Amino acid sequence: MKNNWILGLLVLAVSCQSQGDDTDQTTGNVLEVAPAQSELDEIALQEQPQLIKDFFAIDSTIIGSDFCYTYDEVSQLILHGNKSTDTWNKYEISDHYLTVNHKQCDVLLEFMTFELNGKKKAFLSQMNQGKQQFNYLNWDSKKGLWYNSTNYPKPNLTAYFENLSAKEKQLVNEYGFDFIYINPQEKGATFVYSEWSMMMNMGEKQMDQFSSPVRHEFELKTDSNQFILEEIDLSSEAGDSTLVYL
Repeated sequence: MKNNWILGLLVLAVSCQSQGDDTDQTTGNVLEVAPAQSELDEIALQEQPQLIKDFFAIDSTIIGSDFCYTYDEVSQLILHGNKSTDTWNKYEISDHYLTVNHKQCDVLLEFMTFELNGKKKAFLSQMNQGKQQFNYLNWDSKKGLWYNSTNYPKPNLTAYFENLSAKEKQLVNEYGFDFIYINPQEKGATFVYSEWSMMMNMGEKQMDQFSSPVRHEFELKTDSNQFILEEIDLSSEAGDSTLVYL
């Protein structure tokens, strides 16, 4: 009789345990995990034109951090259409040219792709009123990334002027500055000397030591397989091709 009583308790315990296990396994709760922002960006990027894919292939070390650029803000604007009034809020695009503007920081970012000698290239410009970072980029099709190059023609600062004295050449080389403006219509760029930047670098009083006017601008053009740097005479608006780089 005692053994039967013990056996009955064991059966009851196992039955209760089984019911408890079934309860835990059949709650029906589903844990939903929201996708990461990087995953949402990747999905949105696949639906974008090639120019935008090329832009977001630029490594952050090339873009840098001196012109208020942040990936999160720019990707929200371009990939998701989320505009902001105090960050990156102006966005324009063509088949090979993109601009983004940061009103608060007074920054214009330009990106343009083109072909040179059968290979994909790009210009990247970040500019505010007194400073610019300009990059010439080459596309590595095997690795799927851009790398920076300095192998493009550019004028000497003194080439913007005529008949400078030795002292004036020294001042231009020490305090001078030029800007490079991307020209999407010609798939090139324009070099312009900044008298304002030179004045800011020298100081207003020192500018009395320099009075030579700017005489030239320069157009960097591309044909099928080479760069051409063309000198523009501002007094006659006539262009003379002065440098050719393969």
